[in-house]
Amino acid sequence: GDIFKKTNAAAVKQSIKNILMTNETEKPFDPEFGGNLQAMLFSLDTDIDEDDIKDMIISSVSAEEPRASIIDVKVNSTPDFHSINVDVVFQILASQETETLNVSLTRLR
Repeated sequence: GDIFKKTNAAAVKQSIKNILMTNETEKPFDPEFGGNLQAMLFSLDTDIDEDDIKDMIISSVSAEEPRASIIDVKVNSTPDFHSINVDVVFQILASQETETLNVSLTRLR
């Protein structure tokens, strides 16, 4: 009774969050798994822009989560504070339900 099992929309939402929060090469035996967002925190003041981050999110979720279809991704990066706020709107294919996931990352010094 200590473990809560997520099902349906909650399971897909948690899966997408896990994909986005995992850096590439972090998962054993699957070096290309992950959204690599945390690695982007160190590159916000260079040539990386919000469209690049959006494309990375779409490609990583499309490759790793077959139960969801991305509808929209909104990225708000603040290079001065080394943070990224992402809103991912996706549709769960089994139930045609639309969900929104908000992920905020901040680099700590």
